[in-house]
Amino acid sequence: MRASIKPLPGWASWPVSVQALAIQLLSAPLSIALCLVLAAEGNAPGIWVLAWGQGAVAGGLSLSLGLPWWWWLIQLGFWPLLLAGLLGGFSPMLAAGVFLLLLLVYGGGVASRVPLFLSSRKDCTALLTLLPQRPGLRVLDAGAGVGSVLAALSHARPDLDCHGVERAWLPWLCARLRLTLARSGARVARQNLYTLNWGDFDVVYAYLSPAPMADVWRKVCAEMRPGSIFISNSFAVPGVEPDQVIDTHDWHGSRLLIWYR
Repeated sequence: MRASIKPLPGWASWPVSVQALAIQLLSAPLSIALCLVLAAEGNAPGIWVLAWGQGAVAGGLSLSLGLPWWWWLIQLGFWPLLLAGLLGGFSPMLAAGVFLLLLLVYGGGVASRVPLFLSSRKDCTALLTLLPQRPGLRVLDAGAGVGSVLAALSHARPDLDCHGVERAWLPWLCARLRLTLARSGARVARQNLYTLNWGDFDVVYAYLSPAPMADVWRKVCAEMRPGSIFISNSFAVPGVEPDQVIDTHDWHGSRLLIWYR
């Protein structure tokens, strides 16, 4: 979506979470000014109006500045939900625990602008049809999550040399335990996907988000060898048509977008 408000220079390079925080900070004086106007007219707003007003301003700015749609909802509901928790007597430790859990699950996406997306079984089945029948084929899952793809590929094709990288602590730990318990030959490292040389792999699979795809494509062009394959689940490369598209027909309508180098 094209932003209807011209953002600050370098805005697009900021992590979405930082953009959201900046919008909340920008929204606060606007919301306060609106409340002061209402109060001057004899309509002093209550605390719930303040909370929803701040959420509405932040949500509207998020929409105008092109943040992903789920961030509009987060911005809209953050203050009302926080107020409800405080008035409902919820322990601050509960909020701290929820925050810590979210940090362990999604913390790796703060800088990379990549939330946790889980590949379905149908995604894995379709992916297997794309892999050349060559023993020792080196496959990278760039953003391995909880290891769903690595586990499926290594189980169906023990001849594959499967590797994965995941930045967030809890998904990485889940993937590590999953592969260990399954006695899989696949390996997963807690590592930034950009620090690897993708030229070491025959196939790179990524289920990321729209935000980093231009940077990812530059890495593909700079490092992947002729004859290799880059596969993106659901998210397109801006301005670059894929060589092949496969609908996996899973519950959230995934598509595999394939580029042959």
